[in-house]
Amino acid sequence: MEDAETEYVDGVFWQIDTPDRRARGQLKLAGADLPELVVDGLLFDERSYSHSVTPTGMTIAKSADPHDRVADFRPRTIHGELSDGSLVSALDARGGSPSIHFDFSQQFRCRCVIVGAHVDGQQGYAATRFRLVKGYWPLPAGEATTSDGSILRVLPVNRPGDAQWFEFEPEQPATMNHLDLLV
Repeated sequence: MEDAETEYVDGVFWQIDTPDRRARGQLKLAGADLPELVVDGLLFDERSYSHSVTPTGMTIAKSADPHDRVADFRPRTIHGELSDGSLVSALDARGGSPSIHFDFSQQFRCRCVIVGAHVDGQQGYAATRFRLVKGYWPLPAGEATTSDGSILRVLPVNRPGDAQWFEFEPEQPATMNHLDLLV
């Protein structure tokens, strides 16, 4: 059962290294442990599945080679444009076909989604703002400094029921992966 706060957003998506190969899809931003992206089409050719269509039907083969399975599951950067025109970047998106290619779709779980910009995941950020969507208790607004000089801020909640937002400002700019580990 989906969480009452589940938020799906329609858009067009592509891998950062193959921008001409695009697919329509839905990005699930809230109501899940990690953001999820489901596209109607194939953003990349999976090595662990192959298919061929003939006049008599379709043949689907699944590889048992662990190298193929690992290659399909490697982290990817996926860019997109949402239906409202917003740019979006899904960093460390992992996955592929949720099942055999009967529907020719791919599904990804994303470690981080940035709405409002196309980024490559390797650039440094001076700060990040994030929210916890479930499994936490409300905190009073405040600020703390870590042993390395970084700052963590708990932002005030404007209205009851609103999400709790946090800001993290590292001592030196850091990549999203590094920020994820620091926070």
